[in-house]
Amino acid sequence: MAIISTKKKQQVEKKSNFSPFDLLFYNSPLINWLAKSLDKKLKQAGLSDDPRIYASRVFSFLLASVVVGLFLIIFGFLSFREYELSHLSKFAVVGIMGLLFGIMIPLVTYLALISSVSQKVDSRRLGVESETPAFSALFLVFLRSGLSTRLLFENLAKTTAFSHINNVAKYIVKRINYLGESVERAVDESIKVVPSKLYGDLMTTYITAIRTGAPVFETMQTKIKDVIKEIELLASKAADNLSGKIKKKEFSFSKIIDT
Repeated sequence: MAIISTKKKQQVEKKSNFSPFDLLFYNSPLINWLAKSLDKKLKQAGLSDDPRIYASRVFSFLLASVVVGLFLIIFGFLSFREYELSHLSKFAVVGIMGLLFGIMIPLVTYLALISSVSQKVDSRRLGVESETPAFSALFLVFLRSGLSTRLLFENLAKTTAFSHINNVAKYIVKRINYLGESVERAVDESIKVVPSKLYGDLMTTYITAIRTGAPVFETMQTKIKDVIKEIELLASKAADNLSGKIKKKEFSFSKIIDT
């Protein structure tokens, strides 16, 4: 009973930190689908926001923008009516603008609210992938030394050298300490909330090697070589794209000078 009351108290305290506007549709079944779709994205972005609160906020802003949009559409139709009566072009222009803004405002509002989470997901993905080579090398050192991977993640959770992998390690350690999960289970769960294919492939290989009884060190050594090659290939493509853009700019600049 004490645990249940503590959880309820934490939920009440968490809700009290938000405005009534954010909590307007918190208990409404209308946001269930939105909360479910946002839950995974929020976790992948590394955000601890309650998906229902975030969904309620998005829905509140969306509803407000729809109301504004409807007013603009009605105003647009009234302007067209005035145009039919007076044949003045200014009413036609106002009518078109009213219809366009009335349709676009709700769409832009929704995309702006959702894209902010998507940008954070993408930023986290790039951050994790930039630290993956160093993390892979350290992972291999621990395996070669015969040290447990749990010790690796516990040390990574305390260090500031890896800003993104550090957060992943904290997530894994919390699942081990508070949920009583094994290292493999906690790592498997971390794959679901880390939006990086490189990290996912690396950790999936480790878990598969453990569960199938394959030689872990040799398997991971081969996989890490493949990961490094993939990173080098991506870096090479990025460099080629950048050099191509620079050459195009130089060519256009030389044309301007010649003329």
